[in-house]
Amino acid sequence: MSDILIDVNVTPNRADCLSHLGLAREISALFKRPLRTPEIKQNFTSLIERWKQEEQQIYSSNETQKQKSSKKENSPVTKKKTSLSDKELRKNKPLPLEIKDSKACPRYCGQLIEEVTVAPSPLPLQRCLERLGLKSINNIVDITNFILMDVGQPLHAFDRDQISSISVDSSKKGEKFISLEDKELTLTGEELTIRDKKGVLALAGVIGGRDSAISNETINIFVESACFRPESVRHTARRFGLQTDSSYRFSRGTDPEGVLSAMNKACLMIQKLTGGKINSKPCDKYPQPYKPKHISISLSEIKSRLGMEINSEEFKSYLTHLKCEISSLKSSQNSEEKNLPKTSQSRENTTSALQFKVTPPSFRVDLSIKEDLMEELARLKGYEHIPSTPARPMKSIGENLSSTFSREMTFSQKLKSHGWRQMINYSFSDPNFYADFMKDQLKFSKTGLFFEETFSVSNPISSRLSLMKPLLLPDVFKAVAGNVRNNNKEGRLFEIAPVFYKEGKSYKEIPHFSLACWGQPLNFRSPAAIPNVFHLKSAMEFLLKSFRWKGWTWETLSDPPSFFHPSQTLFLQVQGRRLGLIGSIHPSFALKHKMSVPMAFGEFNGEELWKCSKSPVKFKPFSELSPVERDLCFVIPPSIPAGEVQQSIRKALGKTGQEVTVFDIYEQEGQRSVSFRMFLTPDERPWTDKELEAIQNKVIQHITRHFPSIRLK
Repeated sequence: MSDILIDVNVTPNRADCLSHLGLAREISALFKRPLRTPEIKQNFTSLIERWKQEEQQIYSSNETQKQKSSKKENSPVTKKKTSLSDKELRKNKPLPLEIKDSKACPRYCGQLIEEVTVAPSPLPLQRCLERLGLKSINNIVDITNFILMDVGQPLHAFDRDQISSISVDSSKKGEKFISLEDKELTLTGEELTIRDKKGVLALAGVIGGRDSAISNETINIFVESACFRPESVRHTARRFGLQTDSSYRFSRGTDPEGVLSAMNKACLMIQKLTGGKINSKPCDKYPQPYKPKHISISLSEIKSRLGMEINSEEFKSYLTHLKCEISSLKSSQNSEEKNLPKTSQSRENTTSALQFKVTPPSFRVDLSIKEDLMEELARLKGYEHIPSTPARPMKSIGENLSSTFSREMTFSQKLKSHGWRQMINYSFSDPNFYADFMKDQLKFSKTGLFFEETFSVSNPISSRLSLMKPLLLPDVFKAVAGNVRNNNKEGRLFEIAPVFYKEGKSYKEIPHFSLACWGQPLNFRSPAAIPNVFHLKSAMEFLLKSFRWKGWTWETLSDPPSFFHPSQTLFLQVQGRRLGLIGSIHPSFALKHKMSVPMAFGEFNGEELWKCSKSPVKFKPFSELSPVERDLCFVIPPSIPAGEVQQSIRKALGKTGQEVTVFDIYEQEGQRSVSFRMFLTPDERPWTDKELEAIQNKVIQHITRHFPSIRLK
């Protein structure tokens, strides 16, 4: 039972290496050794004879009765054929076959084999498949899997007596299909299927159906070998979450020219192992024959791209071992150059200007343009031959950068300097996770975050990554939740990314940016815990001042989206435009998603923000006089935001006031005391006490006049 197994990781572009034959071709090219392809009949005859000899050795090594009975069960020769009295053999009767969607199925081959004996496979074949990670089913299915691994062509065998015809066509919306795994699937009308008059027999290139599967009572079989369009198979496999060995190869591309030969190998093997009879010619429908691709390439182009020299002999040798056909074209030199005397330099130029026409083999679906050939040449010659050259300095940095990219870079740099870290997410996300956030669409529109209709991509990476994001908040919350689960209990993150929505028949993409802050820093010198929403407010005000936007205010949002805290949510208004909101998460929402630390987040419309006008840069000489600080404390009802009082104080001070800040808030029994600090800057001379008292009284009168319910403490 000992054997040597080689586990190979194949990149998605190298579908030709998903078989033993493909790996043999690759090793032949790498080591420049000839590839041996023995005759089909002779090869499988000797292989099966060897299997029988190995099987006899296994059984003869132990003479116990248990092993003797096991031999009878596993040997296809000893199995008696099922009685045919209840079924009528359909000898030499052709099976109607048609291809209705030739774009999705460019080639379809089939072969009828009669009077087969379905039995367990020989032990060597079972052991071979087990070492390849496949489960042995019966001799018919095992042979199709063996050919799959041998040459890379997926095959499928139908019970001939269970089908009336073969038609390659799209499914019908809403019809049911039961797969080999006994799963009932509801088709959408976009899948390519193999069907007959009764219904679907198989999902093309993905999985077969239960009703037409091979069973112990099967007598006649129909072997299918086809070539399906990779996109069709890939979409079907993703839609139903079916990842089979067949779909894995079809979704990457198979060889259309190897369809018939692979089927012939399988049929000869089935005939030898099962005693079946092939009484008819194979059916080969090829409505769209393979057209070889011709790629023009010159040695000078290879040198300019790879930076290393490859002469014509090396070029032909490498590509010939890849089974490419090569023919020389005329040199790109003009007639004047041809009449010049041939010096060593001119010979070198002539060689590098040679043009070649390269025709890749049909099994190399990844070779379609000249850059693909260059990659193969670099790989075969060796990347170590690429010379290292110094990088050329750029003439100017940031000369050709777009204004949008420059703004995003500036935003990012300023937030990073303020202690925030940037995160990058996909542009698509899980629609199920977004359901909790998008049910308050109308409330979002009142804050400047508008999305009329969402949409999904037609070919998602997975079902959980299908929705094009209309908001950044859900994925930001998911990132924070992931940090908390991984014991990162404190942090600050921001994201700058576009959001997407549908408006009528057009699709919109606009830039947004989002902020998130959670937890509290572990510092015994820090003051009492400050709500995280104020950290967001501070960061946003830092940006507003840095970019010199004018006319911005914060206002409370009385009816925020359901996942925001009703009394800790603000929206930003700049020059009359609502541009976004910030807020703490609602306690019930935090409990639902197991958020164990306090958190606040917000999102803003970057496109509308940049439309707002900015204050011009004006130089003002520094005052030689020191600023004066004065404090005022007011008793303010909870219904009046402290920000409105702060703006009113600034208005009352005019040019006299340098800055007004809130430095203390005290609440008790429904009363709130808010302390403001005013920084006053004298112009020409220091102020006297009477002048300062007059300024202070002016502010008090202004506040009490505009807010009658406010009183001085």
